[in-house]
Amino acid sequence: VKRSDGRLSRVREKQAVRQLTSLLARLDRTLPRVTARDTRRVLGSQERLKSLHETGREGLWEEFGFCLDVCESRLTGGGRGVAISQGKVPAGHLVALYPGTVYMPHEPLLLQSLRNPFVFRCVDGVMIDGNHRGLSRWIYK
Repeated sequence: VKRSDGRLSRVREKQAVRQLTSLLARLDRTLPRVTARDTRRVLGSQERLKSLHETGREGLWEEFGFCLDVCESRLTGGGRGVAISQGKVPAGHLVALYPGTVYMPHEPLLLQSLRNPFVFRCVDGVMIDGNHRGLSRWIYK
């Protein structure tokens, strides 16, 4: 819940931090570890990637009672996004993290957005550039 000055209330911030800490601890216990040495082998194997995806999906379902999938938006021209594909999520519950550079509605995002499928547009006009390559990578340190 935002205050009149646009900032989150302290209570909501503390709740979000507790929820995030709990979520990360559960995911840490559930998902398999992939080290930097394993990356080349893992990324080269479609079968292994599919297995990791299914493991994460099962862990999310078992721990939280919902699953997420990437799919086309039901809104015309909405593009692709993440949606709840199975189960229910209580209002105000944290479901995902999207790291990247945050751009407020009044800030320019032209060069970084060209041919960039990782720009996430929020309902309130805020955009998050989650690309890990090129100019986006340089900006997000």
